[in-house]
Amino acid sequence: MIATIDFEASSFNGYPIEVGVAIHDPARSFISVWSSLIKPTVGWLQTMSWDPVAFQIHGIPRAELMKAPPAFDVGRQLNSLLAPAGVAYCDGWKWDHRWLFLLMEECPEPCAFQLHDAAALGRTLGIRPSALFEHDDEPPLDHRAASDAERLLHKALPLAGNK
Repeated sequence: MIATIDFEASSFNGYPIEVGVAIHDPARSFISVWSSLIKPTVGWLQTMSWDPVAFQIHGIPRAELMKAPPAFDVGRQLNSLLAPAGVAYCDGWKWDHRWLFLLMEECPEPCAFQLHDAAALGRTLGIRPSALFEHDDEPPLDHRAASDAERLLHKALPLAGNK
């Protein structure tokens, strides 16, 4: 089982506002995709910023976040989805690690999986890690967490010979 994860955030130094996961189980012929918006905690709103440039990238309005599931529920769901894989891979470890930490800090249970970078994904699949970023000519149709996680997994699996 191979899982990828991506976050969208209020700013580079802000809080997580969306998480997306893509999972490939070799026993299935499809990739499972899940995502959730994240309702910001009072502490996040008081201590971290909202960058209008970030909104221009992901297009998620602040008002929509107030109706989202709370961080502790999203953390529990992530644990449920990713514990069987044990590892989730991301292409922006520096940022995704920070946002995962903030999210799981709000969860009543410890993180049930490890976060590794795209280089580790390449090594796991037996491909050159840099191959994951070659031929990246097409801009993404959207910049949302689920589609970004799925895009990384779709790039990796054919390189490894998986369908």
